[in-house]
Amino acid sequence: MLFRSQFPTCANPHGVQAREDLGILVSSDYNEPRNIILNPIQAPSSYLRRPTVRTWDISDPDKPKLRAVSFLPDGPRQASVPHREEPRAAMETTVTNLPQHKGAFASTMQGGAIFYTPDITVAKPEWREVFDLTLSNRKLDPNSSDGGGSNGAWVQTSLDDKYLYHAVSGRKATATAPGAPPYILVLDIRKLLASGESPECSIDTIDEVTAGGAESDCPAIVSVLPAPGGPHWGTLDNLALGSDGYYHETTDIKRLAYSNYFVARTGLDGDHRVCMVDQAGDGTISLDTAFKDENTGDVCIDFDRASWPHGAWGPAKPHSMLFVTADDDIKSGPAQ
Repeated sequence: MLFRSQFPTCANPHGVQAREDLGILVSSDYNEPRNIILNPIQAPSSYLRRPTVRTWDISDPDKPKLRAVSFLPDGPRQASVPHREEPRAAMETTVTNLPQHKGAFASTMQGGAIFYTPDITVAKPEWREVFDLTLSNRKLDPNSSDGGGSNGAWVQTSLDDKYLYHAVSGRKATATAPGAPPYILVLDIRKLLASGESPECSIDTIDEVTAGGAESDCPAIVSVLPAPGGPHWGTLDNLALGSDGYYHETTDIKRLAYSNYFVARTGLDGDHRVCMVDQAGDGTISLDTAFKDENTGDVCIDFDRASWPHGAWGPAKPHSMLFVTADDDIKSGPAQ
């Protein structure tokens, strides 16, 4: 499906995910990219970091219709600059997958927060903050900054709707402010989704920013994997090799990959590696140290190289990725 806004609005879509069974697409308005291109030296206004999420009617895929523009709510933190307030720079969205669930999540890059709405099919979805990156930052580094400016990006529900994955690029410390660590975060979202159309979780006090949501259905940290290099994007491996020698689609995710990337002229540039991660049955994740660069022998694949199998094309920047295999190597039905 190719999606493009037909309307002259302030929509700056970055994250896009769809529930075709519900006829709904969710997009997040991130930033005004032309401002970075036209003036790479001066930072654009804080208010160009968009705080909005849109839902679209895609019942006719050739004619998407805008249903709602929803503003993400502000949170309890008081940021030093406006674009580090919780709802700013809505970069990514992800939908739930199972038929009984109709919710979606959104993550903010500069805002450093995760938001949730329980039903994307209603006329005006209501979003609420359900997790602040302050908690996961300080789980890795007790002296790190709060969630604002943590530079969160990729967010994705597991295919069985048990977990939420989130890539956080982090931020370097300065002479006047502590930094934020880079990592891959896994949250348990089962209680939140089980709350149906009436979730209670809401991050609305400073104590909840630093200690997690007080309500029983708030997401809980399952795993925080340090990811030096600045992770920006990830993907889940939904293919399993069966005893029949063919790959089969699966919801039992055992590994994922992430890439270290961003726009260099912003001052936030990843180290251009792609890494592999193993996931255990309890949802915890660990770096796959057997996934190594064939040239250097280091863990993770380095894209800063002179030559490739297709020629000497020089360094590249990995942004997003997918696990794929040839059609002839895939069979329907569960792997045996």
